[in-house]
Amino acid sequence: MIDVRKLDVWYTNNLANLRSINQKKKIFLNKSQEKTNRKKIINFVIEESERLSIKLNQFHKTKYSKKFWTKVLFKWLFFTIDNIYTNHEIFQKILDKKEKFKIYKFKISKNTTVTHLKTDPEAFHNFLISEFIKLKKFKYKEENFKISKIQKRRKKFLKKKSRMGFFKKCHIWLSNILLKSIGNPKFIISDIGITFKENIFLNLKLGQFPYFIHFKKEKSEYSYLKEKRKELFLYKGNNDFKKFYYRVVESIFPAEYLELFSKIEKNFENLFPKKPNYFLTNNIYDPEEKAFYLMKLRENKTKLYIFQHGGLYGTHYYPTGELTEKKIANKFFTWGWKKNKIDIPFYALPFCKKKKDINKLNSKKKKFCYVLIYPIGF
Repeated sequence: MIDVRKLDVWYTNNLANLRSINQKKKIFLNKSQEKTNRKKIINFVIEESERLSIKLNQFHKTKYSKKFWTKVLFKWLFFTIDNIYTNHEIFQKILDKKEKFKIYKFKISKNTTVTHLKTDPEAFHNFLISEFIKLKKFKYKEENFKISKIQKRRKKFLKKKSRMGFFKKCHIWLSNILLKSIGNPKFIISDIGITFKENIFLNLKLGQFPYFIHFKKEKSEYSYLKEKRKELFLYKGNNDFKKFYYRVVESIFPAEYLELFSKIEKNFENLFPKKPNYFLTNNIYDPEEKAFYLMKLRENKTKLYIFQHGGLYGTHYYPTGELTEKKIANKFFTWGWKKNKIDIPFYALPFCKKKKDINKLNSKKKKFCYVLIYPIGF
């Protein structure tokens, strides 16, 4: 009996002879295959977002456009479909139906794919492989999944949040009062890679009160709509990947866009009683519902300026983050490069004060290493 939890060990043990494995089973894709698959994934993301836009509007009795829902769901769908598609391709090549497998049962309601991958990628991977084996009707024995000690510590670490100081809490309270009582603010600057103190000074230089919006994840209790999810992701076709995708996504589709959606719509009005002319940020991912808030702002004619927040831009054929951010943004401020019309060559705000540190190193004649984990595309 093969324990699916130990398949990661198989991968590690075979790192030295990937070439021979690739020649025999073609598990690992070459660049042209990867590029073709990415195009397929993007096409399916758009197809699925358009399908969901109709279904979600019917369920919530709303009239948001296909374009609106596509931009809201694009990040989650791209990330999830890419992950499920890649695993599906590998499972088909490494799992033998003649074998018997030990698989696992999971309690995954009230979670999203992103949450699972951040907090426990091992659990999510084992959930996927267990669902694949059930779908294929291989022989299996099922047990409840128990989280490892290392992952327990990792979960605790990732859930830890820095405490908000007294001054910051008072500032948020005052911001909320002023936003409700005065006219539309010109700018709201939220998480662009500068400190809270620098944010205040920047606002003052722009000639306005330093408003501060605090995005909190919706944590209300809700009923997990199992039957509605089955209806939403019912698939009667014969495509092998789509059968697997709809089986998985029925369980993990974000509650933020289903069970909690009406509360999140109300939260938007509380967060933005007055709509800014410009909203500046480098984070559209946290919390999950932030993409919805930003698209609602764009509907209210707020200009959305997004700033590059990391160094992986230009390293992938179809980068999830870059594509998502540019779909939502009016202008995209880069770390110096320009790829299309909405790009504005700028610089890395988180490192704007690092010049002094580099000068200190140079004065002491020390060397530092610039490390790249991916080849740069431009």
